[in-house]
Amino acid sequence: DNPEEAILRGHEAMVSFQQLGDEEGELDALLLVTRAMTSLSRRKEADKLAREQLGRALLSGSKAAKAKSLLALAEVNADQRGSKKREEASTAAGTALGHFKDLEDRRHEAASLIVQSHICIKSKNPERQVRSANAIRLASEARDICVEIGDVRSEAACLHAIASAHDLASNHLECMMAAEEALDLYLDMADPYSEAFELCCMAQWCANFARWETALANAE
Repeated sequence: DNPEEAILRGHEAMVSFQQLGDEEGELDALLLVTRAMTSLSRRKEADKLAREQLGRALLSGSKAAKAKSLLALAEVNADQRGSKKREEASTAAGTALGHFKDLEDRRHEAASLIVQSHICIKSKNPERQVRSANAIRLASEARDICVEIGDVRSEAACLHAIASAHDLASNHLECMMAAEEALDLYLDMADPYSEAFELCCMAQWCANFARWETALANAE
């Protein structure tokens, strides 16, 4: 709810975990910080932090550290950083996914699939139907994992990605069905920030299909 606070506490946690030699804790704190920075559009700072951590991971030879650093890099550069960075993000996410599968880390495997889905949606490839189908496939695979491990928040993110992908392909009914499912999960979690975000997106999607009254109702 407070990205600035999350960045501050996340940095403190990274230092503490590093001093304790707790690599897993340090990398989880990295993801917390880079995600908070991304939410504030501080992607350049987040990119620098992820690259520094990736450099240390490559020196240590730790597959888990490399995978989480690559995931952070992919999430940061998936959007608003240009086509070249998006291509780099796609490669990073794919490599991270392979490592997480080897490590049987289902939670981060799902996160890698979600960012790959997001990259498909944001791609400049003119084949919108192809991008939509690929994004839905990746997000659906991620959702299956989230249901398996009981990660409700990430399941909602998967449903949001599926809705976005359907909007890309002008599939209004499917788009709104997925968005409604995501909204229901946010309501169950009593998360007003995510609920408001989803409603705003639904308003935009309704506007895309000229459903002005529904768009206004969602926006309100």
